[in-house]
Amino acid sequence: MLKNFVILEVNVRDIYVIKDRCVLCNLCKEVCPANCIFDGEESVEINKEKCMFCGRCVKVCPTKAIKLVRKVRYLEDGVVKEREIKKYVDIFYNYRKCISCLICVKNCIFGAMSIEENKFKDKIVIDKKKCELCGKCEEICPTKAIYLKGV
Repeated sequence: MLKNFVILEVNVRDIYVIKDRCVLCNLCKEVCPANCIFDGEESVEINKEKCMFCGRCVKVCPTKAIKLVRKVRYLEDGVVKEREIKKYVDIFYNYRKCISCLICVKNCIFGAMSIEENKFKDKIVIDKKKCELCGKCEEICPTKAIYLKGV
């Protein structure tokens, strides 16, 4: 069944602290140009309203406790959802593994997947200008014919 998708916002940025990894070394506070990082009870906290999402804190954190992510916000069948956009470099399609089930085409929220009809077997075509590399197609492909490679 084709789902009803409406893209609300691409590149929604978010930042968070994995509390059990933070050792309160304060290196992140020292490099933050927005002065939005402060000591919490168990870890540093980030004021997301002041944050510029520059990523300097992420780079200096020795324990990888701070995560900066990009998300897409979309409406699916009347429900607002968010999905993280992974740091992938490219998307690949293995024609031999594809069973032409079209799950990827039906579920691509960006409309980046289409079908090229063929006499013997339909082929999936990926419009790389529309594709945001969110990984949804890779996640739902039953034969792993679509895959993404990361950085």
